[in-house]
Amino acid sequence: MLMRPANGDDLPQLAALEAACNPHPWTLKQLQQSLAQDSIDVIEHDGHIVAMLVSKSLFAEAEIYLINTAVTFRRQGLAKQLIAYLQQHNQRIFLEVRASNRTAQCAYASLGFQQIAIRRAYYVCDEGREDALILEWSC
Repeated sequence: MLMRPANGDDLPQLAALEAACNPHPWTLKQLQQSLAQDSIDVIEHDGHIVAMLVSKSLFAEAEIYLINTAVTFRRQGLAKQLIAYLQQHNQRIFLEVRASNRTAQCAYASLGFQQIAIRRAYYVCDEGREDALILEWSC
């Protein structure tokens, strides 16, 4: 497995991974914009992107916008690897997570993230809207 920054050639794989992992995925255009303006780190296995993290860092603070792991590679610590890399280069990190996503919340807690707020009706879901928990990590 290889961790590396994404590049323009990765866009089709990034879009496919995002579509497979997210019920309301980012568009190819949004991913292109993030590649130009933000940071996208990936983990590659046999030439295929199996995990990705989209973030923005500024003055030792970062915000995680997206994190995805291919279904067949989940529970192998790939998302934690990507976040740990981000933690090495920042003093604080923020993210939002769906209130219903207990698995992700447990993973983030194991990396030292703590809930600091709630954004009501932030995410679109089949039932309407879902709250987002705002989490923070600081060293």
